[in-house]
Amino acid sequence: MTSRRANSAAYALIGALAFTLAANGCTPVGLIAHKLIGPPAVEPKYVPEKRLTLVLVERFAAQNQSTVEAEMLSRDIRRELETRQIAPQVDPMGVFDLRLRDPVKFRSMTISQIGAALGAEQVLYVNVLSSSMQLSEGSQLLRGSMSARVKMIDVATGQTMWPTDATEGYPVAVQTPLKYVEEGVSPEAARARLLRELADSVGKLFYKWKPEEQVDEEVR
Repeated sequence: MTSRRANSAAYALIGALAFTLAANGCTPVGLIAHKLIGPPAVEPKYVPEKRLTLVLVERFAAQNQSTVEAEMLSRDIRRELETRQIAPQVDPMGVFDLRLRDPVKFRSMTISQIGAALGAEQVLYVNVLSSSMQLSEGSQLLRGSMSARVKMIDVATGQTMWPTDATEGYPVAVQTPLKYVEEGVSPEAARARLLRELADSVGKLFYKWKPEEQVDEEVR
């Protein structure tokens, strides 16, 4: 209720200012609104159906490498989906068990086959394209970057439900700010933050959010 009253007051003030400034040929109304109530909300790129969902993260071009990073990113993405109540999820341990039982067979399975084996109706597939932690030459400044492609696949048909105009998936990428290692920011902690930020970017594809919310999260 308080929020609605505050918004009503803000819009009333915008209207009064707009009328006064327009009469004098001054500042555009849109700029006034931006200053008073902040930037507009960002609409979701896709709203998933409320069906059992498997989060599957891998580095397709390097499947023989360690899966630890993929599992950590998968965990962070699942947390985002759960927190935002985007879609119900199947048991997250299923992928680990399936891969462990027969690694060779697992690598030959399609995304929809993996989803079907675990009882999922749709798969949120994240293909990690790059991931790096770089220590600036001649300094102790650390920066991480990561990119991936994201898509939602229907298990029954094997078809990509989203995005329909990009077969490889929707691109997401993040880069952490430079941090001094001697300030207590270890490479491990920096990588964990990098994974959380990419998971946050993936989650934001599926729900409406406001830019100031991201600022608040960064401050915390």
